[in-house]
Amino acid sequence: MSASARAYLDRLLVGKSPPMQRVKELIIKVAPSDLAVLIEGETGTGKELAAEALHHLSGRSGKFVPVNVCAIPDSMFEAELFGYVRGAFTGAAGEHVGLIAEACGGTLLLDEIGSLSLAGQAKLLRVIETKRYRRLGERCERVSDFRLLSASNSPIAQLVATGAVRADLAFRLRGMSLELPPLRQRGADKARLATHFAGLVARTPGAGLRISTGALERLEQHDWPGNVRELKWLVASAAILSSGDTICAGAVEATLRVPPAAGRAGTCARTQTIDAIREAGGDAIRAASILGVSRATLYRRARRAGVVPSTIRALEPPRGR
Repeated sequence: MSASARAYLDRLLVGKSPPMQRVKELIIKVAPSDLAVLIEGETGTGKELAAEALHHLSGRSGKFVPVNVCAIPDSMFEAELFGYVRGAFTGAAGEHVGLIAEACGGTLLLDEIGSLSLAGQAKLLRVIETKRYRRLGERCERVSDFRLLSASNSPIAQLVATGAVRADLAFRLRGMSLELPPLRQRGADKARLATHFAGLVARTPGAGLRISTGALERLEQHDWPGNVRELKWLVASAAILSSGDTICAGAVEATLRVPPAAGRAGTCARTQTIDAIREAGGDAIRAASILGVSRATLYRRARRAGVVPSTIRALEPPRGR
């Protein structure tokens, strides 16, 4: 693998700790193959970035198509995966290409694979094995040359043991496994990432912020349940509370003291979810971090709260509040 490929990985996956070096080495080895890769790791560890790197270094000419499985209702999964023709079902007013066709020649990432229903898993299994599929409402079979990547924030073995994932599907997803380490195990990478994220915050064009030694020391004391995603959000929040060109320790401390929505007394799960989504400005990633849950769990809670996942970014205040 060329020096430019290694430089690309270092830009995309910031960090030099031994666990991250092992991840990068494995990406370099596996990327050029057509093996299915299962990417495991806690929420916020950068699984989608690792998938993007695998695609970029694969040499495949098609698109990288990331899909959050838990954001697709079970009843629509087949239509979204395979596509459909006009009139295939009520509401199918036009033709839809489908994710499998969109990823032809490229890479399909199925994120939060453990949230897929068993019926959906059976449909996915066949197309993985044969690369053949039918659009809804169409008789002819089509072929798509796609590489499959999947991601899960729970170990696939655990999901199989609980019956959430079919064993035969897990076997085919795991042509190769790639495990991303949690931030708490990445040593000096915490400071590297904080410095990197601070540099992305610009008060004036082309001038990023610095982060003080005291702020970095305070960040080292946190256990980072939300991992890199939480750190990125915290740096951006602390930057707002800081003045000048430096993020100070006080701003970091104030941001870390913000209580998570899940810990607020006297609120039910529905209210906690809606409050977190509103507090995050409709940003699902940040709302999940506020609640201390994965995106899959956030979407499930949002559906139970009556919030359509695809409209989270445009959440309206609930009536009667």
